[in-house]
Amino acid sequence: MQRGSEHPKGYILPLDEISPLYGFTWRQMGINAFANHRTQGITGFLGSTFLLRPIALISEDGKPIDPKSLAVSIAERFRGCPPIEIADRDLESARVAVCSRRGFATCLEKCWRKGQPCGGITR
Repeated sequence: MQRGSEHPKGYILPLDEISPLYGFTWRQMGINAFANHRTQGITGFLGSTFLLRPIALISEDGKPIDPKSLAVSIAERFRGCPPIEIADRDLESARVAVCSRRGFATCLEKCWRKGQPCGGITR
């Protein structure tokens, strides 16, 4: 990751695009989350131009990063693992439910089936 330069050389993350789901830019959501660390003296740093600079990804070997390589689903990465494939399908249907404004209840039901551990993960 390259941060702190006005003209980074890697793949510049689209932080100023607005999330269609939340209606805020990705940068603003990150800054809002960052602001929750009040006990670490962060609030005095929130107005800094450092937080508004571009952030870029750089590969370890120096080759350009293909943004499509970042869009690999969990199910693709762990093909053949049934709990992961089931979780991926449930998360996708939850995303569709929220984006189609059917509500968060459907989303929560899809994301966390009551009483069923997900791949060994429990509440």
